[in-house]
Amino acid sequence: MINRILHINIIKISSVIILGIGLAIGLPWLTGSLNHAAQGNTPIPPSECTAVLGDTIYNGPGSDPLQTAVDQAESGDVIQVEGECIGVSVRKGISQTLVITKSLTIRGRVVSNSPANAGIPDDHPATLDAGGEGRVILIFGNIDVTLKNLEITGGRAAGGNPFFEYGGGIYTESALTLTNSIIYSNTAEIGGGIYNKSNLLVLEDVQFVDNYAKTSGGGLHNADVSPRLTDVGFMNNSSGDHGGGVSNFGGTPSFENVVFKGNYTNQLGGGMFNYSSSPVMTNTLFSGNHVDYSGGGMLNMSSSHPRLTNVTFSGNAAGDEGGAIDNNNGSTLLRNSIIWNNQTEGVTGIISANIQNDPGQWITVSHSLLEGSGGSSVWLPDPGWENLGGNLDTNPDFVIPVNPSNAPTTAGNLRLNSSSPAVDTGNNTFIGDVPTDLDGEARVKDGDGNGTAIVDMGAYETKGYFQLNISVAGTGSGRVSSSSPEFECTDTCSEIVKEDSVLKLKTKPDQGSFFSSWSGDCSGKGDCSLIMDADKSVTAEFSPGISHYLPLQIR
Repeated sequence: MINRILHINIIKISSVIILGIGLAIGLPWLTGSLNHAAQGNTPIPPSECTAVLGDTIYNGPGSDPLQTAVDQAESGDVIQVEGECIGVSVRKGISQTLVITKSLTIRGRVVSNSPANAGIPDDHPATLDAGGEGRVILIFGNIDVTLKNLEITGGRAAGGNPFFEYGGGIYTESALTLTNSIIYSNTAEIGGGIYNKSNLLVLEDVQFVDNYAKTSGGGLHNADVSPRLTDVGFMNNSSGDHGGGVSNFGGTPSFENVVFKGNYTNQLGGGMFNYSSSPVMTNTLFSGNHVDYSGGGMLNMSSSHPRLTNVTFSGNAAGDEGGAIDNNNGSTLLRNSIIWNNQTEGVTGIISANIQNDPGQWITVSHSLLEGSGGSSVWLPDPGWENLGGNLDTNPDFVIPVNPSNAPTTAGNLRLNSSSPAVDTGNNTFIGDVPTDLDGEARVKDGDGNGTAIVDMGAYETKGYFQLNISVAGTGSGRVSSSSPEFECTDTCSEIVKEDSVLKLKTKPDQGSFFSSWSGDCSGKGDCSLIMDADKSVTAEFSPGISHYLPLQIR
């Protein structure tokens, strides 16, 4: 344990030194650069990029169309860009594809009438590709920037000044909203995909894929800030020291509907590394992440206090400690969550293979499924683990479990089968103002069909049940039947049916009667097909007379 703490402290000190240098010299150095940005620009190589600002179209080989449009724009303008902006320009020794120093909206969009664009949606992503020659986007100043529908790739932040080395895809110190975009195959010393120094970073519907940081934050590095992430994915990102997917240094970042799959780092936190940071996480998945040392899914140190609600950790692996979570220094709150089948040193099935809770640290667990805990009725963990009730220790019955021995991997499907013990066993008071699950489906459903809607444990909610009300009416008589699920109704009845089931309702009149028509959620005079996406009511009306139904007779 002493060697382990010493090892982690060495990493911690080196990380703080690196970050401190960047914070100290990055800002004044950059200010001087941008004051002279118009001098000596080298245009990007020929590209297929077209930018539109108002009625002005910027394109043509060697014209640096997007940067030219940005330079000509006024604060508040909207720029539309189409195609591939490939290459970099150099401003006072810094190479990047695009520099933004004013409040703008830039959106990928079809802007030309080329026959090649026929049938392509207007909001078609444009590509910004640094080609491995520098950073992709630099955003700086007291500004508010919105980027939409972009593919950001090929960034490589490197150089003698530490500022050069941060944020291969994007470096931002400004308010930034990035939506419907993908950041892939970028590299940097810190923050392979994005290096963020702004509390006003908002990421919505963004994917981080195959980014790399030599030190910290393969996908994203947050430097003492509290950004908001919604519907974001981190897949196959990696780093040399910590935070294969994300590193949070300080702040209280928010993660809602976020996926961490197949991320890797050498030392600390395969999926996420928290240093003096207290992320709030809801509907989040950690699956198939790997670290050679500690914290396959997440590592918390230096008074980090994450709050995890409806989070699933499974299939993650650590070479030394904490297959899912290593709680090195701080406290962790687990609610409505699942931690199952994570691996440490090749071992699964025990509490420490899932969570390593170091002496003097605290983990509070409520209405969660935690492998090796014994559940609330037995509760095996040592002191430092607080059992608030409703906890389970049994196989959650995932659709396709993830083998942690294969981590890093993006394989598997950690949604719950309908037979899962995690169905309808959470606590509704914990979900707050997040009414949907990781799939965007309604969060509280009656998953076991007992008439009471209770939230499931984990990131995904199973299908619920809906009620089908059937009435047989009219002055004749007959019956309504279904083969799957099988039932028959001759008067008034109700059936509880699995959500999204497709029913085929048939009518069969009695002798002396015939089927007249459907009403309610069915209509016409034939068989009725119903999709049970809500409670439904149908009425089958029978009238006296000769039936068109003739029994088959064999002679």
